[in-house]
Amino acid sequence: MEASSVGGCVREAATLRSPQLWLLASILAVACGGASTPDPDRQVAPTLSVADVGAVTDTASQEQDPAVSDQPQQASEDVRPGHVAVAVPTEEVALVQAEPPAVATARGDTHKVPREVFLSSEQVLATLEAVLAGEDAPRDPMWRWRAGATIDRDPKLPDEIADRITAPKSNAAGRELGVMILVAHGNAQAAVRRVLSDPHVRADPQYYAYLVQLLSMPRPQAQTVELVFASRSSEDMIVRRIATQVLGGQIGTLHAVGQTAAATKLAKRLQAEFKATSDVSERASILQAIGYGGLPKTRAFIRAFARSKHAALRIAAAKGMLLDDTTKAMKLLLALSVDADPEVQSAAVESLHAHTLTPAQQRTLHRSIMSDRLAPKNDGVLVHLIDKRLSGAARTQALEHLLARHSDGGWVKGHIDNALAR
Repeated sequence: MEASSVGGCVREAATLRSPQLWLLASILAVACGGASTPDPDRQVAPTLSVADVGAVTDTASQEQDPAVSDQPQQASEDVRPGHVAVAVPTEEVALVQAEPPAVATARGDTHKVPREVFLSSEQVLATLEAVLAGEDAPRDPMWRWRAGATIDRDPKLPDEIADRITAPKSNAAGRELGVMILVAHGNAQAAVRRVLSDPHVRADPQYYAYLVQLLSMPRPQAQTVELVFASRSSEDMIVRRIATQVLGGQIGTLHAVGQTAAATKLAKRLQAEFKATSDVSERASILQAIGYGGLPKTRAFIRAFARSKHAALRIAAAKGMLLDDTTKAMKLLLALSVDADPEVQSAAVESLHAHTLTPAQQRTLHRSIMSDRLAPKNDGVLVHLIDKRLSGAARTQALEHLLARHSDGGWVKGHIDNALAR
């Protein structure tokens, strides 16, 4: 499915109730030819959007490709901010008790959950069949997790779900719900692969919405990773882009659960794909995915493109440094925050949200703001960065400076007023 417009792509995404809806919409918006638009009403967290710029031959002489090390690392070296490594929703933690059934989480832990938390297999299938018949999917954000946990008690349930959602006339909402259940705890990956490999499902125009669910899958198995990697060869550009970003998420998940060798192997495969193409938009997508994987050994590779002549690669490098807390990365992000391209600035500002700034770094950011080197179009996200990362008089002065640029009112002024009131 090749969408013809940004609006059309986002409208298609909006028809699906997915935990990754805003993420999917941001990927689709840029993959369909538009630029990412920051949402001023959310605190910036790790995002996976695609910098999609027209194909231009890259010059290797200007951008070096540092190698990814094969050396093993401890998962504790790098905790991925905002990355959900445990499948149990935070609201559900209070329900965890000493008994009875075990539910595996992304880190391989075992939690004991009270029986009343679980749905029966009959309840799960009845709800799924109702959605397949045209009813609305459950609105309770805990329902997917509870349904996924039921698989631990009924090993036949995954195939029963797969049977229903691979039927030729299954609708998109039912297929999405079925995939969401199957990926919830990472304990039904054979069924997930069966569904996503099914010819009827692969021909579904909404296939991208099923594939993106794998972002939240705990402990992806090698066969699951291979299925996603194969999707990078899809004729559908949106599927290719989403597959690439899911692979970046799988690098982070594997690293978080201590499977660093597998994470490093996947990062190296993506790096090889990066080197094999001269298409700038494809390179940007891969670079960003590697960065979101969060491996410390890939940080130098990401940083090497922060000064690329191509804005798409600078954007990808800025987004990819979200998890890089080194002094080198901070220096580059502060420089990119005043880049000549406003989209590069936006990416850098969003990544800076994830980092605590030293006093010297705060002074650098403050000077940039006061000299009006940051584009006004990014003030919506900049106000949150100032509020969160500057302190004392510098924070107040920077907020008041932005306020002067928005004295005529509007939502940005409202956010600045709220920040000044705190």
